[in-house]
Amino acid sequence: MGDILHWLEEQKEYPKFFFRDRDTGKNLAAAGVGGSGDLQVGAYTFSGVPSMFSPQHVRDDYGDIRPADLQIPYLSRKDTPTKAEWIQLVEQTLCNIEQRNFDKVVLARKTTLELQKSVSPYELLRYLCNRAKRATCFLLETSPGIAFLGATPEKLFSRRGNQIIVEAVAGTCPIGGILGEKERREFLFVKEFIEEKLKPLSSHFSWENDRIIETTKVQHFFSRCLANLKESIPDKDLITLLHPTPAMAGLPQKEALEHLKNHEPFERGWYAAPLGWMRPEEASFAVGIRCAEITPQEVHLFAGAGIVEGSEPEKEWDELELKISQYMRQS
Repeated sequence: MGDILHWLEEQKEYPKFFFRDRDTGKNLAAAGVGGSGDLQVGAYTFSGVPSMFSPQHVRDDYGDIRPADLQIPYLSRKDTPTKAEWIQLVEQTLCNIEQRNFDKVVLARKTTLELQKSVSPYELLRYLCNRAKRATCFLLETSPGIAFLGATPEKLFSRRGNQIIVEAVAGTCPIGGILGEKERREFLFVKEFIEEKLKPLSSHFSWENDRIIETTKVQHFFSRCLANLKESIPDKDLITLLHPTPAMAGLPQKEALEHLKNHEPFERGWYAAPLGWMRPEEASFAVGIRCAEITPQEVHLFAGAGIVEGSEPEKEWDELELKISQYMRQS
């Protein structure tokens, strides 16, 4: 008998969805459109277009995932933007920050690997589930071999009834390094944004103590707020309210998004966007980072870095390299 990923891989209907909750360890797998239940699963694009569906087949458990090794043998690598273009873009962004056009922008890069042979999204997901123990692992496979998957350290929100938990995660350095004033500013931008959006709608609102969390290769500032909503708010409206946070776009949100629209050289799609599940009584959505998009011919890896006053282009490029490093082992 196989595990839940074996069950999902054997399903014939698409799309397919998987979500292993970082906090509870619960695995949720679903396949096919047109279910009669109240569960909806799926993702939103970064621009806010929903790709949610009511699945025909659902299975959940707390079981282990069979481990697998990571092998992505590739022929070539292409970065969008290139390193030279990235340095120019960061410098341009810093000029805008100096002119007080905005306080922060999160710039992203897409790294495309041309494959020697196709990669199984399920084997890659098995590797992530067993390696990234402090992450929410996810998969959305739209057709055979075409999938968006990853192991994200960040949740957008979880809800039970009118009680909601929202996380602030920002600032990055290698494990064992020092998160400094620049990273602290990034983190406080996120906390202030969440409080501004959620506190007026809440009868109770409080933050846990700030702390540092470690992922596979890096560490971040982290906190989460606990709030009781004054009245029920549909999950789709909560997503619109909270996405994208300054950790994914920047601040102020409108000006940061306009800068990205004008200067970022690719469409983000599902990268840095909400994905998860919802039903009337509860919901859980993570943020699609530390991720890969797989096709039979290519793997696209996505990573972003928050640009604030004091950012250095070369160091921000190194941060992108660190964030995709778990995928870059060839054997």
